[in-house]
Amino acid sequence: MDERHYLVIGILAIALGGIVYFSSGDDENTVAQTTSSYYETYDDSEEGIAVPFKSRGSTVTIPMEIKGFGFDIVYDTGASASILSKTEFDYMRKKGLVSLYSLTGNTKHFSIADGSTVEAYEIKFDKVKIGKEIELEDVTFYVIDSPSATSLLGQNIMRRFTKHFIERDNGVVRFIE
Repeated sequence: MDERHYLVIGILAIALGGIVYFSSGDDENTVAQTTSSYYETYDDSEEGIAVPFKSRGSTVTIPMEIKGFGFDIVYDTGASASILSKTEFDYMRKKGLVSLYSLTGNTKHFSIADGSTVEAYEIKFDKVKIGKEIELEDVTFYVIDSPSATSLLGQNIMRRFTKHFIERDNGVVRFIE
């Protein structure tokens, strides 16, 4: 994509109130993140693990647990990277679950809804849980130092599954390995 495409994607994402990430180069992460979720309905006979969701308008959240700390995270199929909000990071820090030394030192730049660019700090976790049944190892998140940043489950985690989708009628997000 050329610079015009990035500009259009960025303007659309900002207008929708989302977060936009632009990488340098032509890697697979060169996409825009938005907090708008994509809804599909599938036959409920699908296999996999069903994780109950909560819905706030067009936003779908699912339960996540990191180091024993449970919170709701936005299921965002448009996010290339997973975000841990500063609120959750600070809470985990106060409880002694993470420290500033937990950050890897790697950073990425994100453009937030107000148009400003913020630096995001990489943090890796040995294990995280989605719902009660899904356990993933070696998971990367980015912490954005902004009070308006929301925790997002992005494609870096979703790509670990062959399929994932929302079953609105059943109130679950289904993950198939």
